[in-house]
Amino acid sequence: MGNPATRATWAIGLLTFAVATAHVLGSQPASTSATTVPASPSVMATIIHIGGALRLMVLWRGEPRWYLGRGPRHGTGGGGDTSFWISEQYGDVTIDLSFDIARNAVTIGHATTPIPTDSNVLLVDGVATPDGPHLVASLTVDRGSTNTDFRIGSLGPFLALSPEVAAFLRCEVAAPPVGAGPGLGYCNDLATK
Repeated sequence: MGNPATRATWAIGLLTFAVATAHVLGSQPASTSATTVPASPSVMATIIHIGGALRLMVLWRGEPRWYLGRGPRHGTGGGGDTSFWISEQYGDVTIDLSFDIARNAVTIGHATTPIPTDSNVLLVDGVATPDGPHLVASLTVDRGSTNTDFRIGSLGPFLALSPEVAAFLRCEVAAPPVGAGPGLGYCNDLATK
């Protein structure tokens, strides 16, 4: 836990859900897992892996440190053969995502949107606003050899592959100080692509 982003992740509480044998790829059962970690002071990233491979990364953006609000932090999730869902609470803010894998559609809040089959990054803005979170873009980012598992290294190089993603993180916006802890997210790692 020497990486500052990792220390910050553990400090705010890591939410991970796994659904064993949720999908069948070929004849091998594959598990689906989702983990939500800070990507920047304004963005949380929900990373969905199927069979160990990145399927979808959802970037939830709000005001700086929206996810550090006072109150309970918890989450739940689940799924089956063709769908996966999560609901996470950060103080008085709740984020909900449902992913219909068979139809390739996501539901954020109450809005369901089909996404292109090759999309692997969703940009969601408006977290913790009166209108609520809404999908602003669906992107395909060729990950090449970059890491998409925060447990084995920084997500910064993957996030830096797309100028739209890097801009969405709003790394230039200074977050209000919270104690003497490390910065939150991967902004310092974006230049290491």
